[in-house]
Amino acid sequence: ALEDLVRISRSARKLVGKALAQGAAAEQQLKIIASINDQLSQRVIKLCMEMQQQDVPEFDWLAFGSEGRREQTLFTDQDNGILFKPRRGMKPDTARELLTSLARQINEALDRCGFSLCPGNVMASNPACCLTPDEWRRTLARCIDESTPANMLRAITFFDLRVLHGREGPAEELRHWFLDATRKNSRFRRQLAEN
Repeated sequence: ALEDLVRISRSARKLVGKALAQGAAAEQQLKIIASINDQLSQRVIKLCMEMQQQDVPEFDWLAFGSEGRREQTLFTDQDNGILFKPRRGMKPDTARELLTSLARQINEALDRCGFSLCPGNVMASNPACCLTPDEWRRTLARCIDESTPANMLRAITFFDLRVLHGREGPAEELRHWFLDATRKNSRFRRQLAEN
């Protein structure tokens, strides 16, 4: 149950905090935190899916930023998204509506487990972060081509994507596309370095 995960999360954070206070190596503790956070997140996703009343399309839950890099600290906010392909005959907006409803439950459950909601709303419950592969490519292309400060920040966050739930393949294809697109844009790379 979710309450058990909330309790486990609090206990794990206290234990790691005590280990750090007693001089445990920070790098090793970061790996432990990342592993615990991954397992908690995956269990929360599974629990929320089991409670879901509607049949949602298959999706990949993406972790971004420090979670994507496995560099979270004891107290971290959420940076996540969804990559999905609508079922045959289903419109992307219909699939998105179902998935963002589920994602809202997941984001709120993760918040209860100690992963605070993202102040910038880079979360799967935000329709702008719940996208098909083509929509993600268009979003990432805007981040590269229209290098405003906000888009630069988004690009930096999205660079470190990885899958916490679902299939690895579509996200890997997206990552390779993103990295290839940035390699071809010297202006973006220069601005990224300056940032």
